[in-house]
Amino acid sequence: MSLFTPELKERIFFYGDKYAQYYDIVEEFTQPHIDFIHDVEIDLLAMSLGSSTSSKAGANILVVGSGTGAEVLRIFRKRSEALVVTVDFSAEMNNLCRRKMIRALGKRKFETQIRMIEEDFFAPHLHEKLAKTTSSTSPQFDAIVAGFLLHHYTLDMKREFYSRIYHLLKPGGVVVHADLFNYESEPLSFFSHHFVEDWMKKQFTSPDRELRQRYGKIKPVARDLLKEWLNHWNSFHIYHPLSSRQRHEGTIFGILGSTGFRKFECPFRYYEVGIIWGQR
Repeated sequence: MSLFTPELKERIFFYGDKYAQYYDIVEEFTQPHIDFIHDVEIDLLAMSLGSSTSSKAGANILVVGSGTGAEVLRIFRKRSEALVVTVDFSAEMNNLCRRKMIRALGKRKFETQIRMIEEDFFAPHLHEKLAKTTSSTSPQFDAIVAGFLLHHYTLDMKREFYSRIYHLLKPGGVVVHADLFNYESEPLSFFSHHFVEDWMKKQFTSPDRELRQRYGKIKPVARDLLKEWLNHWNSFHIYHPLSSRQRHEGTIFGILGSTGFRKFECPFRYYEVGIIWGQR
């Protein structure tokens, strides 16, 4: 599986290092109700794990595209005994995540229950790094959480992504994946995309009341951020529908089924956002 060139990666994921310090705030200005969406992800994760793992052992959870740790922090709020491995290729994002986790959880908990891997999920040697992290030649997890990364990838790379996820799950393990998807209906896809784009433009120029205080922290770079984010939004997003009545090939559910997942659903949709739940 070919990876992005360093130059293309920098263009697509410009926010990873260049604007990493603003990322937590920028999320609130580029996706309506982002905090609620993260909450739903981890609620679904907690529901899936239930009492299947003992509090002594803890659940082994992999977080792909961990960013600054939005999902990681929520995992520990729900499952304080969890053992978490994170994968993200941005050095600056990982630094921010590390500092946030130590501040929120304490250094001891961070060092004993979190392992961070700075790597591209598609890198051929990631398996070796996961094996070292988990002290297992065949690393497998009770659950995998992935957030908002796959809409940058082609259909073939999406197939590869879900195949890797499948083989990293224990039998019966679950994946919870929040991302951006379009619809079988072209008018609905167009409406959903432009609704969020128009909302985004408004927040960067005349934010809603609940975002006004946060706006002050990004105001010096708001104009540049909006310009770059809109270019990113319209140039580098590659959408595919979750399902279709007419065809299975080329849909996310089609990929999940052919990969081997025995159950998969979309329990949450909000315009382009969808949260996938799948079980091996």
